[in-house]
Amino acid sequence: MMDSLARLVDRYIAMVVDDSPTFATFLGLHSNDSELGEFSAEALEDKTRRRSLLLTEVEALITADASDVSLDARIDAEVLRTTLRRSIFEHDVLRTHEKDPGQYIRTALFGCNQLVLREFAPIEDRARALLGRRRRVPAVLSACERNVGNPPSVFAATAAEVA
Repeated sequence: MMDSLARLVDRYIAMVVDDSPTFATFLGLHSNDSELGEFSAEALEDKTRRRSLLLTEVEALITADASDVSLDARIDAEVLRTTLRRSIFEHDVLRTHEKDPGQYIRTALFGCNQLVLREFAPIEDRARALLGRRRRVPAVLSACERNVGNPPSVFAATAAEVA
């Protein structure tokens, strides 16, 4: 189980780096520091589909005979399963990508802000990454306009205040 779990975790981390570059930067994974992520409806559906496929593999691993698996490995597998389930639930049930304009604004602002505030690389490198993220802000805001129809007033007010 340990090798299989490690491969699944590696695949999940690769998904995070590709799908959520600002969160990856926060985690200290800097390969996509100039990106903000893709927020089109199609990209969000694909992200959820890939997470669902990974969840199926994680659940199969958890239900397999685990008599010789350490408690730590079982906990790690459960944490991964819960993380994937939460992501899928947010997309499929809560539909936050259609209701909360703030998530788009927070992604843009937080993604840029952490490059300024955190000294993980020389300022020149962080400035180049910041410029890359700044250039992607209009695409994130356009996706917000396309994806968010009639947000609850509290979400709209909070997003406006954050912006």
